[in-house]
Amino acid sequence: QPMYLSQKMIQQMPSGGRVISMSSVAGNIARVGDAIYPITKLGIVAMTKSLAVEYAPKNITVNAIAPGAFLTESNQQLAEDPIKGQHMLNRIPMQRWGNPDELSGIVVFLASELSSYMTGQVITIDGGLTALF
Repeated sequence: QPMYLSQKMIQQMPSGGRVISMSSVAGNIARVGDAIYPITKLGIVAMTKSLAVEYAPKNITVNAIAPGAFLTESNQQLAEDPIKGQHMLNRIPMQRWGNPDELSGIVVFLASELSSYMTGQVITIDGGLTALF
């Protein structure tokens, strides 16, 4: 689905534009019993790099964001679990979950002319989690 959607968006960008995808730090971290999620997130990284190279001559940049542990609806149950939630916090150097609003700055940057020479990149926002690996 992300590839199909990206290609459809690019068709609407005859004079350049920006494609921003969401991956996850899980694309680089193994998850026991859940191989599909990291596989799909790493697939978005490969898609981002491939489309970036393909469409760079058309002034279309393609980048992705790889969030870590953010307090979203899908993570609420994990965050509230006294054992698993605390285990997650112990792994994050900032010792807190990210707020989804904290992703808006990078989205604005990637959508703006300030990032016009940046393509094929995956920006990680994770409170320092992957700095430990």
